[in-house]
Amino acid sequence: MVMPAYLEQGEGDTAVFLLHGVGGGKEAWAHNQPVLAGQGFRTVAWDMPGYGASPPLSPCTNVRLADALKTLIEHVGAKRNVLLGHSMGGMIAQELAALHPALVHGLILYSTSPAFGKADGALMARVPAESYRAALSAIVSFNRLAALGDIAVPTLCLAGELDLNAPPAVVEKMAGRIPGAAYVCLPQVGHIANIEQPALFNHAVLAFLNQHLLP
Repeated sequence: MVMPAYLEQGEGDTAVFLLHGVGGGKEAWAHNQPVLAGQGFRTVAWDMPGYGASPPLSPCTNVRLADALKTLIEHVGAKRNVLLGHSMGGMIAQELAALHPALVHGLILYSTSPAFGKADGALMARVPAESYRAALSAIVSFNRLAALGDIAVPTLCLAGELDLNAPPAVVEKMAGRIPGAAYVCLPQVGHIANIEQPALFNHAVLAFLNQHLLP
């Protein structure tokens, strides 16, 4: 498996992997990664295969995307791994947690769902058309609904009040299927809360991390 491109900031035993959506890239976390790193977390923002500097996968499937993430996690070699996945990134996080649960010590599933939903529109102008089509081919086959009950690590399900792509009701229902999961709905934000209201988003993420996964 080819190593995905990534940007790493911060140090510590707990690595937070920042997984962008179908319309994003590692730059999507520019207002979040330095804040998390400044609080003692090792942060790793990847370019999903086919995005940014990461080579594409052919075919692009959920399993192969999870394998690419596994390669990155093993390369980083942190003591604890938290997956913070936005939209499609949250789907890949669920896929990895289902296939390789021993690698995952915490989950933040942000504006995502356990099965196929609408694609997001963040940073779309930067995404090559071929990469977008390849990602969509993986999204439409995604369904890890049955695996939610098997998640056994601290989990935060994070929604935006005005999100039409992953509505709060969908995210809350997902949280209800995960044992012990927390659910937080951020007020007056849509599908890309980490960009729309980064301070609000960062506060919610750090509150969860500091409670369950100390730096």
